[in-house]
Amino acid sequence: MEIFEIKKFYEDYNYTTFTEEMIDVDILPLQNIKFTLFNNDLNISEQSILKIPRYLKSNIEDLLEYFEIQAHLGEFLTLTALIQKEFLHHLEQDNDRMVEEFYNQKKELAQILTFFKDFNPKKIYSVTLRLIDNDITIKNTFNLIEIFNAIQNYYGLENDTSERITELLEVDFFNLKQRKNYIKSRLVNALLDFFQKIGIDKSTRQQLSFCGVFLQICQIPPNNKDLLIPRIEDIEDAMELIEPTNMKHYQNNRFNFYS
Repeated sequence: MEIFEIKKFYEDYNYTTFTEEMIDVDILPLQNIKFTLFNNDLNISEQSILKIPRYLKSNIEDLLEYFEIQAHLGEFLTLTALIQKEFLHHLEQDNDRMVEEFYNQKKELAQILTFFKDFNPKKIYSVTLRLIDNDITIKNTFNLIEIFNAIQNYYGLENDTSERITELLEVDFFNLKQRKNYIKSRLVNALLDFFQKIGIDKSTRQQLSFCGVFLQICQIPPNNKDLLIPRIEDIEDAMELIEPTNMKHYQNNRFNFYS
């Protein structure tokens, strides 16, 4: 039996343990909501336990009551467990060194290409390769020319250098920073598909506002420009504060892994 514990968002995508009263809730596999990430349908395989603050469970109940879908409380408790688990998992991966390599690739390549734009082999004194346990310094002129010629050939910088540099930097680069937005987008679309499936009688604006409030309950900021998650006291007031334009971006799958 898997145990999920909801964590509390406090600032800039940092999370901590709730100090409020926690309750244990039995959760079952999703039946009507299909939540897909990276082409995989996420679900639990058996009955599990969700540890959640009592007031957050009440928020979910009030939100479902507002949409008159209280019968699906179990599904939404399971979805709460799944979405936060996946979101926190990918946040932890953001600290991985390889992720930083993806972030810095385009910036560093621009520096390399700018260097070669006005490259003159006669001005190069040496090249040092810094290894984990050793450094290698290359000073021989002929070896240096061979190395730099090989790099120029690889990037196609022999002629029309400026135009070629512009072309290389216009290529889309893989950007893992979009993972947070991608996960939000997949949740929003999973909920909209569910609403269509059950034939809910609510406007698109109301449905998008529902998605935004549910993200807040799951302790995930729906707006990247306003990283705050207020404690919800009134569902209607919370719905009014959600920006439908922002949520529309998630509906349209605007976020991808290339920049």
